[in-house]
Amino acid sequence: MRYDHVDIPNKRSSHIHPTPSGGGIAILVGWIMIVAVMWFMDLVPAGIILAMGPPTLIISAIGYIDDKVNLSSFLRLVTQLLAVTWFIYFSDDLSTIILPWLAVVPFLAALVVAISLIWLINLFNFMDGIDGIAASEATFVLLAIGVLSGFAGSSVLMLLSFSLAGACSGFLCWNWPPAKIFLGNVGAASLGFLIGAIGLTAIEVGDLTPFVLVILLGVFLVDATVTLVRRMASGQRWYSAHRTHTYQKLAIRWSSHRRVTLIVCMVNVGWLFSLAISANYLTDYSWIIASMALAPLVLIALFVGAGRLETAADIDNWQE
Repeated sequence: MRYDHVDIPNKRSSHIHPTPSGGGIAILVGWIMIVAVMWFMDLVPAGIILAMGPPTLIISAIGYIDDKVNLSSFLRLVTQLLAVTWFIYFSDDLSTIILPWLAVVPFLAALVVAISLIWLINLFNFMDGIDGIAASEATFVLLAIGVLSGFAGSSVLMLLSFSLAGACSGFLCWNWPPAKIFLGNVGAASLGFLIGAIGLTAIEVGDLTPFVLVILLGVFLVDATVTLVRRMASGQRWYSAHRTHTYQKLAIRWSSHRRVTLIVCMVNVGWLFSLAISANYLTDYSWIIASMALAPLVLIALFVGAGRLETAADIDNWQE
């Protein structure tokens, strides 16, 4: 059987060998089967499946096609907007989960939630640039949400989070540096959406605060945001392919994907998780704790030079 989803290295790639891509579909297939069993056993209500299922299929389908033919950014954005609109429409009231005062303007509240979800979808695509980093980040965030939801007594969200984390960790065995297969857009975009959907639902039911989700996603949020802002401010074509994220520059500097991915895992577990727990229980100080959690990451990104123009040496120095 011929497999035509192969990532061929180019001058902007962080790998040097042709590698099968689109492997994230295995995560989705495994997780969907688990969720179907849980629904059959009445462990997951049909309402959550209705809200999350179709958007996940839409985003994964467009990601699968994009892995084959490189769709336009406009078409991807329209599809993502359709998917998140479905999720918002069929979810419970999400109007107060980010900014409570937006509840008086439902359309504006829905818009903020939609933008947040679309940013997360694309965030995982942006950050899926070296071996193991996106799959390990997804595993960490989902396990953390599952633990906090379990402490809060939300067994449904705990099961959804743990089952998806399990699927991610299984894939990570093949994606760990040096990767034998890549997530592809089908995997990265779908994981971004599902993490956002599960996280926002957990906030809506009171398991998390918005700042907790921000802390858990801190490494990805800071790196992508600092890189994007600096590229835009310096007049670069911010929407074009590049290798100027913090994690990419460190992989170039150290000539190692494994070292960068391991450090991200250690930051997540040793730094961000403990602060996320604190922020979830010290709600009056959650924004202060979030600032403490993200500030060192911002400084590191600036020090490493996230978003700065690539040098010829950067482009020529291919990685694993």
